Amino acid sequence: MRKSGSSLKLPDIDFDSLPNFKLDFFRRLTPNLSGISKNHLIIALVIILFLIMLLTVNSDRENVSVNDSDDEVVLPSSEVLGNNSLGYVVKEGPYGNSSSNIKIGYILGVHPREKGAHKLMEEAFKEKADNLSYCYYLYKVNVTENPTDFSLSRLNGQKLANEYIVPDAINDNFTFAVDCHYSNGAWNVQRFIFTPDEENKLSYEVAKDISDSFDWIIYFTPDNPSSPEYLTGPLNEGGVAAVIYEAYTEDDGNVTYSHDKQLIDYIDNWNF
Repeated sequence: MRKSGSSLKLPDIDFDSLPNFKLDFFRRLTPNLSGISKNHLIIALVIILFLIMLLTVNSDRENVSVNDSDDEVVLPSSEVLGNNSLGYVVKEGPYGNSSSNIKIGYILGVHPREKGAHKLMEEAFKEKADNLSYCYYLYKVNVTENPTDFSLSRLNGQKLANEYIVPDAINDNFTFAVDCHYSNGAWNVQRFIFTPDEENKLSYEVAKDISDSFDWIIYFTPDNPSSPEYLTGPLNEGGVAAVIYEAYTEDDGNVTYSHDKQLIDYIDNWNF
């Protein structure tokens, strides 16, 4: 630190020894130097050189922070897996950690009249997506043939899922899948989860542990469910552990939304 009252002794600079480009730059910056003292001139030059060095250092730091990251950011995209006279299927992703070798799919729209459940699950999932540990995709079934007919719409959605989702998930080496539905309580059960293939150890363990961890859902296998034959059954047989999750139609949307987020978090924290 300089003592009070002392003067700053600036070194003499031989301007003839400076590179021509620096002198040219300085002359353009200060076109009229006739009234400026030598000391003021030196101070101005020092300030300019200091600012140039500061900008260069900051630029280098920014480049290092970008280049040091080994994680490539992959933005989610959508593709139509296939379409026919019944409708079409969209695959959307990746979400979460795209570099993870654990791939998980959430399947929406198999039964189109249950669209309320599908919409809430998609919203809950996308709220969580940025902080998920595994690699995720959404499979979205869109039925265009008889979409409001109870029996036909369900069958059409199941056929679309079987034709497009099953082979894609198996060939893409998915680890786990959740087929999302709405239940109206017809089996005297409100919210439940199950696997159609309890011989598949992973799908059974995940479903059972979820039911044991939350008081709002139970493990329950309904009589003669229609969709497993087309979707979760073939997935389990093909090496993709798959479960069916049934929300409850009579729940308030905020309740279902909260349940969905809890389910998503639980699966993301499972040690696959």
